[in-house]
Amino acid sequence: MSLPNATEVRRISTQLAKLEQQRAQGNLPHEETPLRLYSVRTGGFVRVLDKHPEPISQGMLEAIDAFISESHNSADIEEIKTTLENKEQENDDVRLNDRGEADGAEGSMSEHGQIVESCDSTKEFTKMKLCSAKTDDNVTNTESATCVSVKMLPPWENGDSFATPIELIGRNELVSEYLGKQFKVKNLMTVEQVDGTELNNHKTEEVKTESWKPVDHRTLFEHWPPQLEERRKLWFVSRNYDRKEGVVGSKHRPVLYWMHNTLRVMQGNYGLEAAILLSRRLQAPLVVFSLIPSSIIYPICHSTTASDAYARFSLVELYQQFLHAGVPFYGLTFRHSEEFGALNSKQTLSLNLNPLYEVLDAFKPIVVVADAMFDAPSRNDFVRLTQFLDLHRSSCLWSLVSMDSLTCCPIYQLSANLKCSFKSNAAYASEEQFVAEYATYSRAQQEAYAFSVLPRDCVPDRASNQGPTEVLASVMQRLHLEEVNWHLVKAGNFQSSCSTRRFSEGEGLQKLSQLLSSSDNQPAIQAELRGGGVLSLLPFIRHGTLFAGYVLRRISEAIVSRPTPKSSQERRALAMLKVMRSRAAIHLGKERDYALYLALWSAVRIEVDTFNGVNQLNLASLSTSEIIASLDVSESRASSLQNYQKLLPSWAFSAANLVGLSNGQQPGAALYDLQKLESAQTQDRYWNEIQKFVVEQQYLHPLLVVYWAYRLMTWNVSVRAAIATIDSLLSQCTLGSNISPDAVFMVWKLLFRLGSSNTINGTKSFNLADPQQFQRVLESEIASQPKLQLYS
Repeated sequence: MSLPNATEVRRISTQLAKLEQQRAQGNLPHEETPLRLYSVRTGGFVRVLDKHPEPISQGMLEAIDAFISESHNSADIEEIKTTLENKEQENDDVRLNDRGEADGAEGSMSEHGQIVESCDSTKEFTKMKLCSAKTDDNVTNTESATCVSVKMLPPWENGDSFATPIELIGRNELVSEYLGKQFKVKNLMTVEQVDGTELNNHKTEEVKTESWKPVDHRTLFEHWPPQLEERRKLWFVSRNYDRKEGVVGSKHRPVLYWMHNTLRVMQGNYGLEAAILLSRRLQAPLVVFSLIPSSIIYPICHSTTASDAYARFSLVELYQQFLHAGVPFYGLTFRHSEEFGALNSKQTLSLNLNPLYEVLDAFKPIVVVADAMFDAPSRNDFVRLTQFLDLHRSSCLWSLVSMDSLTCCPIYQLSANLKCSFKSNAAYASEEQFVAEYATYSRAQQEAYAFSVLPRDCVPDRASNQGPTEVLASVMQRLHLEEVNWHLVKAGNFQSSCSTRRFSEGEGLQKLSQLLSSSDNQPAIQAELRGGGVLSLLPFIRHGTLFAGYVLRRISEAIVSRPTPKSSQERRALAMLKVMRSRAAIHLGKERDYALYLALWSAVRIEVDTFNGVNQLNLASLSTSEIIASLDVSESRASSLQNYQKLLPSWAFSAANLVGLSNGQQPGAALYDLQKLESAQTQDRYWNEIQKFVVEQQYLHPLLVVYWAYRLMTWNVSVRAAIATIDSLLSQCTLGSNISPDAVFMVWKLLFRLGSSNTINGTKSFNLADPQQFQRVLESEIASQPKLQLYS
């Protein structure tokens, strides 16, 4: 094979500079697909579209020669051949010698001119054959060769120098000395078979040789702001990606934000902020997606839980925010059909893909950014999805990352001591240890982070809002899902009673402003028990429409902005703001974060038991999704008892009754059924008042937890049944308990004294290792406490 002379090299280099200018202007054909030039026996060059610049075998070059020979008499091929003879060659192209030796191939690789050598003459590349399938770009796919144990030596190891063609021309040297060196193979290793492409009968303009530069997804997560990086968890990082038609109908794949428990866009949404950052870094469109229970499409009276009843108002407000910014917002919910019962069992048995993967992959994303999940069912799904991605790493083209927007301070990711508690067989940290670590790292959280406004230029094609793609529609049909019609949900909201409370982001921000501007100087606890105070923001925070850190920052700003008080009334108002900040820091920040830490620790323990390593991976479990199954609100809710077994005392799950038959109930029966408990129809008036407070205010005040929960334990047939009753009542009556498990774990913490050596009133607690001791301590404490006045 003849090598290019100096004149040919100069001509190629001139074309390289010209085509580089075309690339900068965006006029280069096949811009997203790497190119290579191959010299063939006919004396010309063949341009081949190739996604993977591997060392090319002798068989591939022979196949290209055969293709050119068979098409030699075609007028179109003659025109292509004439054009290809004038193509340029860049220093990063692979060039192979047409020698008949079986012990190696010739070439160079990488845009830096790295020369690859080998000394093993017994290994050979397998032959590469041409595919007859045609692509949209009028090129023919090829199957690349597979080789065994390929070891590539960098230039500094083989002692060869290298330079660019322009540098060589400046020294009057020949590029052939660098493009025509002997290519050898050494220490062959297995390489996956990948798809390539071959030029078809397609007349094109002169295009420069383009090296394939896969995007290293690890670089996407470098140089992030510290406030984002400390809340980030990388679950799966793809090796590279190939830009194709995405869900938005453009040539770029989108950055997909999976909104799970953060129903806000104006403050404290770190998942959305990370998605915007990646969207701008990749110059890719932004798409938002959420899985929504099917109760949202029914009237509000059909909702089974408080979260289902109030989510429709928050989601419609989000839809309007995204619509105004031009960001597609896909809400998928369960689709009821008559044939679902007959098809569901057959489909489940034959399903070999992860349902969440199918839904997410249908959007063709570059990166999926999801809200960090603290509840055990959602985390189980996340672990299954991650294991599925690991098993199919070679075919997955997108990365998966989660962002914590739930905690006020992500102390569990910042503290090395707390990280150690998540290791196998490690105990959870006590509240004293947690508070000590919290005091150290929460100081760094005082600096405000400037969140980005929804980008109005992140979606170049507004037609993306017209509906799902065919791939997504097919997945939705197979999984019995449908897209939420936001216009119908919005119309249903208008038909709701005007007295129905809203817990949307706008309502939460307005509630916060009212608290800061209120002139009510009544004591903080008294205001909270009357439905006001800073703890009245807790339902908004658990629902995901307010961020606890934003609340603390607004209170601090209000204190700083106040002038020096000159009257007793001004001094009292300033003191009330400081008390509000103190109670917010304790109950919305530190104590809530500790409850979320306990929930996360418990969920990780379940992961260890359920997913006991990859070697014992249950492949059948990867084809299930608790999140998707929970979208059908008509299905019975799975028991959550296993979520607490690693955290609560072992005797709590025994079948024994806590107080026997002293309260008069019949053996094997509870004193009250769940319906009477939910509607506050018991003989205990104080408990009824607390239950009404929970239903009306959508949260259980910390001072009311012990009495409310302990009475339920004495009224149930067993401690285990009481735990299930408490969990069920909180899920139905408190807002956000399904996605923010601190609502339940706060009850376990205060009731069972988890992680604390002190009781609520500050006295030293006893060992609660047995139910009798637990009963004596709790009854003594309740008897010594006065009953609080609610709504008076």
